[in-house]
Formats: sequence, structure tokens, C-alpha cells
Amino acid sequence: MKILIVGNGEIGSAIGQILGSRDHVVYFWDKNPELSSPWHLFKQSFEEIARVSDFVFFCVPSWCLREALGSFKSLFGERAILVNLAKGMEADGKTMDQVIGEIVSNKFVLMSGPMLAEEISEEKFGSAVLAGIDADVIKKTSQLFLGTNIHIETSQEVRTVAFAGVLKNVYALAIGIVSGLGFGDNLKGFLTSRILEEWNYLADILSLDKAILWGRAGEGDFITTAFSRYSKNHELGERLAKGQLGNLKSEGISSLLGLVKVVTEKNHQLPKYLHNLKRVVIDQEPAENVFQFDSE
Repeated sequence: MKILIVGNGEIGSAIGQILGSRDHVVYFWDKNPELSSPWHLFKQSFEEIARVSDFVFFCVPSWCLREALGSFKSLFGERAILVNLAKGMEADGKTMDQVIGEIVSNKFVLMSGPMLAEEISEEKFGSAVLAGIDADVIKKTSQLFLGTNIHIETSQEVRTVAFAGVLKNVYALAIGIVSGLGFGDNLKGFLTSRILEEWNYLADILSLDKAILWGRAGEGDFITTAFSRYSKNHELGERLAKGQLGNLKSEGISSLLGLVKVVTEKNHQLPKYLHNLKRVVIDQEPAENVFQFDSE
């Protein structure tokens, strides 16, 4: 198979390494030309390679996906299957599947689950849900990873898988915040239980599939993102606690405004810890004034 990877950062590089080891032909494009494949060494131009690619993996942040799709949609062929790894939400509340559906007509799948790039690039265990509408497309995509260290589950619950990625990134900020405030592991365990209770509430009002939320794309990925030393959302949560965020960005921070909008549009009050995150990230209240547990 010919595979084009858009975005040669940590996750794009790791996915490309894994797929290349299965004898697929892998090409990279990145906005940084130094990270792109050396097109001058190929007998085909980048445009020609894009046109004949069987799969196009978008390994870019959610806030870059719309632009990336718009830039590439005239290049890849109609038969190309798109695979999206961004786990975020736009400020207006649109999830990644909605963004893709707005811009291109190609069939696509979402790839979501505990897949830290630093680990899977070292051939350590990774796990993902491939979610799409077309069962045949899901099957073809899953076959790319047969015999690799990424263990695949499939689903047609595209909307819930998209929301699971949003929730796990947003709420991982909360674990980072309490870590940055100096709270211990007992408190983090308590907060994790409260967060999952909020997910149950959100699943009801947003009509999400709870089996997906409690699986690898939801709870599993949340635990990884919330507690891993590699997690950008955990790191920026700690920075928020210390007032050191600056202009740094993560999927959780970028997605929070949209998630708040979606929940409030349902005429529902924000649950406690989602509201706390809004107060710290959007309203810029000091984290130490917001995340207090004396009355819990």
C-alpha cells in the first residue's frame, strides 16, 4: 500500500515507522520542509504521490486539521481512505468527524486510543479504536496494523469516539492542575473517580455510547493522558496551576471552549470539574482558588 502521512511530528513519525516496517510504502509531508520526504529523490512529484496514495494519515493537531484538509483535498484521489488522529474540537463545538465531512467526500476513519508516540516508536504496546461509517473501510484500515504493536478494535460509533478523544484531553488538564498544585496521588485517585462520574452525566445529555466511553478510546486513553510523563495535557495542566501557560497550546486547552458550548447549548449546567476548568482556562481564575477539596 502507498501511504501518505501529513504531519511528521512525534505521532506521525511513529505511525510511519510502524507502517513502514510492514513493507508499506510510506511518504511524509510536513509544513517544515526538512521533515518531509525528499521528493527530489523520487521519480514522482509530491502531487503525483498524493494522487495515488491508498491511505492519507492526518497526524496534525485539531486546530490545524481544517486547513490541512483544505490544502490537500484537491490532491488525493477519491479512492484514498483518510485516517484522522487528531482528538479535539473546534471552538464552535464541531468534532473532527464533522470537520472532515464538511471539507472532503472521501471515506475516513478516526483512530483513537492510548498510543503515546514515545512508546509505540519503541515497539511498546499501543491500542486504538478505528471508527468509521463504512465497515469495509474500517476493515481495510485495520489490516494495515496486523502484526504490529498497535492492537486494534473497530467501531461504527464515530460520534462517541470523537467525543471520547475530546473528553480525555480536556479532563487530563484537571489531573495536571492538581499535580501542579502539589496534591498527592490519593487526591488524584479521588478526582479521577469524580471525573468519570461527570462523564456518565455528559454521556446522558450528549447521547454518547457508554460502552465506548468506558473502553480504550475513552477511559483507557484518559488514564494514559492524565498520568503519563509524556502527556502534553498533563504538562500544561501543571503550567496552568503555576500560572506559566503563556501561549502554549494543547488539544485539551483548544477543545475546552467548544465542549463548554456544546454542553450549555443543551440547556444543562456544567458539571463541577468541567466548570472548574472553564474558570481556570477561559476565565483565567487562579487554579489554587478554584481547585479546592476541603468540602468534598
